[in-house]
Amino acid sequence: MKNKMSKTTITLLACTAAAAFVGSANGGTLSNIGNTWPDSPALETVTNTEDNNGRGVTEARGEFVQSFTTTAAFQIDKIYIEVNGITANVDFQLRIFETSDVTDATNNVGTVVLAPITINTALTANGNVQDVLEIDLVGAEQISLSANQGYGLGLSVVDDGDAGTNLLAFAWRWHDHRGAVPEIYTDGRAFGDGATAEFDFTLAFTAVPEPNSAVSLSDFTYNPADGSSSVSIKGPPNTRYKLVEAADLDFSSPDQNPITLDGATVGTLDSGGVITDSNGDATVQFQLGTGPATFFRAEAF
Repeated sequence: MKNKMSKTTITLLACTAAAAFVGSANGGTLSNIGNTWPDSPALETVTNTEDNNGRGVTEARGEFVQSFTTTAAFQIDKIYIEVNGITANVDFQLRIFETSDVTDATNNVGTVVLAPITINTALTANGNVQDVLEIDLVGAEQISLSANQGYGLGLSVVDDGDAGTNLLAFAWRWHDHRGAVPEIYTDGRAFGDGATAEFDFTLAFTAVPEPNSAVSLSDFTYNPADGSSSVSIKGPPNTRYKLVEAADLDFSSPDQNPITLDGATVGTLDSGGVITDSNGDATVQFQLGTGPATFFRAEAF
């Protein structure tokens, strides 16, 4: 016979201690396709709804760069670009460097703040479908950018050593503001084969939540008859969380990562998690089942 009361009691205890376990659960650089453009980025050039063309990132074309200027300091969590024409299983590199002049195409050898990292598309080719590519940085990759500083983000295809091929990773979407088309982003520009001062690549960054941004779980409910549950999350505004369930407090082998959320009466469901509202609040509904006692916690991701 399953201990339903024990499940309720221990899960409540886990809620009380959840803040001590909040953090990123990522294990390496990931590229994910089909994501939505971030609602509140730390910085963006042009968005996925403002692009009107694109340029293929290939071996032969070398590095493409979008320069930008920060207004406030932040630590990078994720990078977003709009792409189309993805080729599966192609390695590309990403780097970030400082520049003293975001309008100078030759000023691309400043201090490298993020050494080139290699990412494999590892995705199904999507033809000419336009999609948001999310690049999820982890660990030492999550560098901090200074306030009021010019930078460049470069993308290039890794040479496969075959002179007979010209690998294409994807087309990086950009905004072309030649002629009567208004310019959207004025603190940087696109560089690379075919790019002029009238182009800006799509680019956005989200920031790692401040370390002192506490999160708590409260108002937990559990129905022992069917396992239906709900909990309220309190944390920084516009921050995405997922719930993770495990049989022990070490969370070394999670039973559910993430727990499937059935709904959100406060906040917005997104990518298997929930985004807190402008007040930092979210309330979600989910299933814990009626089996042995387990623990769950909230993790920002």
